[in-house]
Order: sequence, then C-alpha cells, then structure tokens
Amino acid sequence: MTGPAGDDRAERPAPQIGLRVAGLDELFDPHAPGPLAERAIIEPGVADYLLARIEAIDGDDVPVIALALDPGTTPSDADVTAATTAFRAAWSGAIEAMERSRARDRRHARRYLAAGMAILTVGFLVGNLALARVVAQETSLLSAFLALVGGTTVVCAWVLIWEAAAIAVFGRRDHLRQVGLARRLARATLEAETTPVTGG
Repeated sequence: MTGPAGDDRAERPAPQIGLRVAGLDELFDPHAPGPLAERAIIEPGVADYLLARIEAIDGDDVPVIALALDPGTTPSDADVTAATTAFRAAWSGAIEAMERSRARDRRHARRYLAAGMAILTVGFLVGNLALARVVAQETSLLSAFLALVGGTTVVCAWVLIWEAAAIAVFGRRDHLRQVGLARRLARATLEAETTPVTGG
C-alpha cells in the first residue's frame, strides 16, 4: 500500500547538484575578507550555475551540493561546516537583497503609475480641446498642433502605465521564482568529494 504523499516525499533522496571547485574558498567572492565562515557573497559564476541547476529540479526539495575538489584537497569537517554556514548565510543575504530590489521596483511602479495617470489626463484634455476646435470648424495650425500634442502625450502616458503594470505583474512573478530558488539553496548541505593524489 502506498503511504501518504508526505511519506513518499520523506523517503525520496535529496537531489544532488555537482559542482567542481578547486577548494572551498572558490564558492565565495574572492574579494570578500574574513575567514571562511564569515564569507557573505557567493562567487557570481557559482551562483548563476547553481540557480540554473536548481531551477531544473522539480519541486521544492532541498539539494545537496556535491563539491568535486581538486586532487589532494582534503578539507576538515570543521572547514566543510564553516563553508556550509557561510554558503547558507550568503544565500539568505542574497534573498534580502532581492527583497530590497523588489521594494525599490514597487516604489518606481507607483511613481510611473501616478505620472502616467497625470500625463494621460493632460493628454485627454488637450485632445478634447483639439476635437472641440475641429467640431466648431476652427481648424488651423493650432488645432493640428493640439491634436499632435494630445496624441503624443496619451501614448507617453500609456508607456508609463504599462511599465508600472509590467513591474507589478511580471516583476512579481520573476521575483517570486528567484526567491524560491534562493531559499532552496539557502537550506542546502555541502558535501566535499576529494580525489587522492596519484603518483606520477
């Protein structure tokens, strides 16, 4: 008999992501100072690789990062623990940065929407003025100019409103996807796989 879905999930092995690095230090930004346990930024190439790999793994399982280290590199358990602590903290920091970036985007969206609505109102007023002159048979260069300004203003307003909508809808979708991937990596476990040095 098959157990509940939760039981099957508990029995399923954690997905593994292989990553070849020379040493544990290569996981982190080489310019970040301090001991291994205090590194706060994942090396950009490593981050991009891991995000692409974790995105290809369905579900929300927490992965194991299997580190293929250079031959002869044998980190201690303490080093692996320190690297794991720093790795998780770095991804947590990345999530906080994503949240701050999303908050800035929302502020920009509100400004775009307010500006777009204001410009749209002006565009409609100018356009209606041009239409009123045409209806009153007051066609002139001024009427054509007003119509042009009104139409251009309306187009500009819709561009701003569309940008605000794109940030609100598509920006939120992309943000949630990226944060979800980063949260999985922020709970990952590091496992070091070393290759012994062979005689030449």
